[in-house]
Amino acid sequence: MSKTTEATESDLTTKVFERDTDGDGKPDFRMETFLRGGRKVLVLTSKPDQKGGMIVRTRSYLVGGNSVFTEADEDGDGVFERLVAWLPQTNVVEVFVRRPDGTVRPAGTRVVELYEEQLSAMDDFFEEVFERGADLVDSEDLGELLHKAQKRIQDAEAEKRRQ
Repeated sequence: MSKTTEATESDLTTKVFERDTDGDGKPDFRMETFLRGGRKVLVLTSKPDQKGGMIVRTRSYLVGGNSVFTEADEDGDGVFERLVAWLPQTNVVEVFVRRPDGTVRPAGTRVVELYEEQLSAMDDFFEEVFERGADLVDSEDLGELLHKAQKRIQDAEAEKRRQ
């Protein structure tokens, strides 16, 4: 089951997409898209934590409608361990690791390549969902798109853990 809602506050519009993949009545995935003047400026993705509460796992910042920076909480502990910056409309990506003491260092080259694959998978998914909007919400295509993106992301994630 999927649900899309929209709200407007001041000059910002917020679109919320939720997906319940296991049929328990609770969302397993949530995407909040904030738009200013019709352009995306912030995208938050959330997943349940170990207690079942939704927590933000990624924050993607956009300028001129283009993603430029994402913070990722990869282990769900509330700390954004990975910081990813890129030039819009290019494949140039830089990845940084936030250490437990708060310091930030560049990640290794293979990790950067794996992030590029994950970003590509997310971009493909979000672009398709955003373009098709409500027409896609109750479609079986959404589940297939999500599954395909998740597989690409999970494969890259598994390799990142081995790095």
